Amino acid sequence: MPVETAEPTLQVMYFSLSSSNEEMRDDPRIKSESVKRRIEMKHQSKVLSRKFKESNIVMRKSQINAMDNKFASKWSGSYYITEVIRNEAYQLETQDGCSIPRTWNASSLKFYFS
Repeated sequence: MPVETAEPTLQVMYFSLSSSNEEMRDDPRIKSESVKRRIEMKHQSKVLSRKFKESNIVMRKSQINAMDNKFASKWSGSYYITEVIRNEAYQLETQDGCSIPRTWNASSLKFYFS
């Protein structure tokens, strides 16, 4: 005759149904939250924020309709930043002094190195 049938084990003695159900529900939730936090931290460590100042020379990302074919340049021109509107919104002008009609986000701009 097995020992478990005659004498209860510690696990059986200290088992409570209510705490067991809560632990079973909370454990995956805690693990998924920690995984989400780790993924977010890894993503944030790789994201580069771009800060431009007035009078910086930048290139802007070409719009799809302006590109003739797949070999066309993905970046166009060299523009001056005339105004910083918000955190990542900028007003541009060409080297001739003509203002570009709309604002551009920092994700669509990169520094121009000549």
